[in-house]
Amino acid sequence: MANIRQPLAEVFGHLITDQSGKANRYRTHRLCRFNNKVPNCAKDKAKDPLGVCSIYHDNHSVITCPIRFREDWIITDDAASFFFQEDAT
Repeated sequence: MANIRQPLAEVFGHLITDQSGKANRYRTHRLCRFNNKVPNCAKDKAKDPLGVCSIYHDNHSVITCPIRFREDWIITDDAASFFFQEDAT
């Protein structure tokens, strides 16, 4: 990966390089795509949220928003496999 010159990786759920209609819609309306309890991003300020989901650190993206971990609810699978044996009910 090239040396990243600025820290933002994802804003309102999309890479900052993503200029698709969907990404622009999420940025314009300040929406959260990671199963937030409300449709909008709620980080920092309700009316003017930061919208930063992940940043670059040592040229790797790092999640900074706890809501970001809810994507596809994979965190529940990962947590269950960490804490419980495979055949646990």
